[in-house]
Amino acid sequence: MSEDVDGPELLYVDKDNKHLYDDINFLQGFERKDQFMFALAFGYINDFKPSLNKKEFITRTSYLKEEDHAVLNAVAIESKGNIDVLSNKKDIYSIAERYANGGIQLLADEVSAKYGNFEKKLEKILLDLYDEISNTNSEIETESKSWLEDIIMGESSKTEFKSTMIFDIKNNQPNRKKMPKIIARSIAGFLNTDGGTLLIGVDDDGNICGIELDLPYVNNKNKDGYQQYLIQTIVNNLGGSRTTFTEINFGEKDGHEVCIVDIKPSNDAVFITCYDKETFFIRSGNTTRSIEGEELLRYIKNNPNFTNM
Repeated sequence: MSEDVDGPELLYVDKDNKHLYDDINFLQGFERKDQFMFALAFGYINDFKPSLNKKEFITRTSYLKEEDHAVLNAVAIESKGNIDVLSNKKDIYSIAERYANGGIQLLADEVSAKYGNFEKKLEKILLDLYDEISNTNSEIETESKSWLEDIIMGESSKTEFKSTMIFDIKNNQPNRKKMPKIIARSIAGFLNTDGGTLLIGVDDDGNICGIELDLPYVNNKNKDGYQQYLIQTIVNNLGGSRTTFTEINFGEKDGHEVCIVDIKPSNDAVFITCYDKETFFIRSGNTTRSIEGEELLRYIKNNPNFTNM
């Protein structure tokens, strides 16, 4: 991917300031991601976030660790004053970029005599910032924070997005045979691995589209009917006992309802009929894939979750 591609997968700095990341002695030897986080922390503590006049790529968001995302989320919440900002990745990254832009300027302008040892001071700044994040996050409703942060973090081994359960968006019509099977397959993948969360009503890019396209095709055209349909999908494809490993809830954002399916790992292997045969799915990275043959035998043998085999 070229460095000038726009999108939430990239983080930017002001073009005129990018050289500072190489000029400041303290930052030399650190990875670009860590340099960016240091600059962000410094800009945040000093409440300085000038806009970027000309944007230039500095690092990828995929390089950020979980604690880095926590910093970005907390800074965005503090800057905007509410949790709603977590639903928009671009806003979160834009705020971080502005603070980092301010921080790198301050780091370049201030002399070490005034700030002493940069490394020790910035280490303390980051620790203080993490403490502030903990306090900020404790004030956020746990359930809302969880699924919204799942969206912010993107698809992973523990999180998957599906736009719909019944309506086939590609063909612009409901497909009760194909679409529920896809949902059941995703659930099976989590059951056979380490569990996770399936969010229905969120597209692959993390945009909240809601379950509105599905509702006309369930009983009473409401959330209760939707939950009943989903439970029946699990029963029909995976067996009634699998419902004990799933918990279904709903969340609302910007007028869109999202179905949140939390899945625990199964205590035995779960197969689903796909491609006219019994198929075993696992969660691998941010995808659900099937395995068979010797790979399947080894996987089942070595899976510590399977206590009923």
